[in-house]
This record gives sequence, structure tokens and C-alpha cells, in this order.
Amino acid sequence: MHTQPTNYSQARLLLQHKVMRPSRLAFRKVVFDLGAWVTSDATQQSALGTVVFTVLTVLLFLLSAVTYAVFYAAYMPNDITRVPAYLTFQDPMAFAVNGMKFPEAVVDFTSKNILPENTLRPDQHYTIGVELRVPDAPSNYEPGNFMISLNLTAAAAPKKQAPILASSVRPALVAYKSPLFRIMETLYRSVSLLSGWTTEGQSIRILMIDNYVEREDMSLHMASLKIHTTAVQIQACYVTLAAHFQGLRHFMYNWFYTTALLFIIFFMFWYAVLGLLLWRMFVSWFEAKANQRRMRKVTKKRVNAETGDEEEYESEEEVFSDDEEVNDSDMLTRVRVDLGKVLKTTSTAVADAARSGAAAANKVANSPMSPVSPGDAPTRPTLSSAPPPLRQRKVFKMDSLDEGTPVGDGEVGYAVEISGTASPRSSSLLRDSNL
Repeated sequence: MHTQPTNYSQARLLLQHKVMRPSRLAFRKVVFDLGAWVTSDATQQSALGTVVFTVLTVLLFLLSAVTYAVFYAAYMPNDITRVPAYLTFQDPMAFAVNGMKFPEAVVDFTSKNILPENTLRPDQHYTIGVELRVPDAPSNYEPGNFMISLNLTAAAAPKKQAPILASSVRPALVAYKSPLFRIMETLYRSVSLLSGWTTEGQSIRILMIDNYVEREDMSLHMASLKIHTTAVQIQACYVTLAAHFQGLRHFMYNWFYTTALLFIIFFMFWYAVLGLLLWRMFVSWFEAKANQRRMRKVTKKRVNAETGDEEEYESEEEVFSDDEEVNDSDMLTRVRVDLGKVLKTTSTAVADAARSGAAAANKVANSPMSPVSPGDAPTRPTLSSAPPPLRQRKVFKMDSLDEGTPVGDGEVGYAVEISGTASPRSSSLLRDSNL
């Protein structure tokens, strides 16, 4: 069996022609189309719009988040306020003289050193309790139950007793711990006990007053606390005020993230509406200021072609606002426009006067009542033989046309005076004697 030799050059040419070249052309076409799409005006406008929208959205979100944070701090009271109460114990030496006196403490809620200002909000419900920190000493288990009393008073008027807002008496008990339990607890908390983070003891929390409502006219001023025993050793004592939230505050406290998201969306919507309104007002004001024009009546003078007398007439023209700030380019444009109006008015008046004079001369020449001597040949009057009457020099201002001084004989002159009293103008003088 005879095998034909493989022609590698033809295979390579076939591969380049059938595979490589179409692939290269397709890749170039894709790159070209992609570049054309990226550099097109529509894509650039869309990209710019997306960037602007993203930046504005992020700014609105940050502004709304800050607004909600400020609103939360101003509207929500502290959930738990813990105020220390410093108990006063009786001196053992004074027991025989004054008798038994129980430990007591007075807490002043109006003192800024104890309680920050505006901590208690009017119409807010609070749960008031007492917290005692006692050591795990065997002597604290022996007394058993003991009583704790708490009186809340408002500010007293001069020479009057302070009104009592609420009063309560509650029992308390130091929880018993067996020796085995204390050993296991000590081993479990040995690291924190040795490092000084905690101490051997327990906290007793007693609910004293439930559903206390702060009043704006009679706010809480002072709390009097008394422990009706001297057998219990006490390390620290606190008066706690736990806020009981209702209504919107309940959702803001218990559904924090959901409420925050809803409020942020709400603030973003109104900030966007306010921003659009301010933008429209600014654009309208800018357009109105840029395109501010007004029409006014201007009294002008003209020569009556039939009688040859001057008469006044009124016309309306569009002028620029007097209080508008004008730059140099706008000023030159206005001067050029006003000069064009002056030249157009002047040429029209001269052409009308010339036509009126020619018509009057032809009328006189063709009249049968005109005296002609027999020996004289009739001649046709021309415009040069009957020159128009001399006209006085006119002073055209930007705002009106005022009468000026006459020019020379046989000469019609017009001066353009740029006045600077009504609005900013540039001064120029135009004289045309062969008009």
C-alpha cells in the first residue's frame, strides 16, 4: 500500500486561510465594534448619567443616615439609666444615744454630675428598681428577708413640703449558696477573680415602681431610699430607671434596623423632592435673569411729508433690564443692535422725505393753475432744482431720540449718543453727511 507524502505547506496555508484569518477578522470586528460602542456619544452620556446618579444616591443616603441618627438621639431616651445611691450607715458609738438607724440614701436627679440633662423625657413610662451588690458572706444569709422603701418626690415650693410622686416598699432576700456551690463557682471564676475583674458576691434586683410616667409640670427631683436592716453587708447600691417604650419608640428600639431603613428611605425621598424643587427654582431664576427683557414706550419725532412740520409719535421697543449685569461682549452686541436700529430709522425717514419732495414737485409742475410766461419754455422740475428743506440734526440715544442742534446747510447729520444713565452702554458717535 502506497502512502502519499503529506504537504505541510498546503495544510498550513489552508489553516491560515480557513481558520486563522476568519478568526482574526472576527476578533478585529468585535474589538472595533466594542471601541465604537465605548466611544459613542450615547454610551458616554449613559456612563456619565450612571456616575452622577450613583454619586447623588450615595450622598442622599449618607445625608439621610445622618439625619436619622440625629433624630434617634433627640427622640429616643436611654433605655436603662443607672444612678448610684450612696448609703449612710449609723456609727456604732452613736447607737446607744440615738437608737437604731437604718441605712438610707438620697439621690438628686437634677444634679448634672449624677444624671445628664434631659435624661427623663416627659410622658415616658419608666420602671424604677433598686439594685444591691452584696458579698457572699455567711452572715448575709442569716438575716433572711428585709424591707426596702423608696419615695419619689418633686421639687418643693418655697416653705412647703415636697410633693410625693410615688412611694413603694418591697421585700428583698440574699440568695443562699451552699458551700459546694461556692467552691465550684470560685473554681470556675478563678481567673477573673485573681485578675480582679470580678469579686465574690451577688446582685439583688428589686422592682420598686412599675409604669411610672414622667410629668412635665412635676418632674422627678429626688429619690429617698432606705434599707430596713443593719445585718446585711452592702457593697454598692443603685437606683435603676428602665424606659418602657410605646408607639413609635417601641418599633425604633425593638426593630432597630428595619425602622432605620424605612426612615432613611423616607428621608431620601423628601431630600430628592426638595433638591429637584430647588434645582427647578434656580434654573427658572437663572433663565429669567439671563433672558430678562421688557417693552417700553418711546416718544420719537418725525417730519410730516405733507405739512413739513415735526410731529411726535409713540412706539414700543424691546430694551434690556436696567439692573442686569452686562459683560463686555453683551454690551458690544447691544450697541451694534441699537446702531442698526438708528441707521434703519434714519434711512427710512430720509427715503420718505425724498419721495414726498419729488411727489410735491411733480404735482406743482403738472398743475394747470401754475403761472407760466408765454416766452418761457416749460421746464420739468427735478429733485435737484427743488431740494428738500433743511432738517435739524437729531441725537439718537439708546432709550429715545432727542432733538439736537442743526448741522450745516445742505447737510443731513445724525449723531448716536450712548447714554450711561439708564443702563451700562459704551459711548460712540456716528456721523453720516451723505445719507
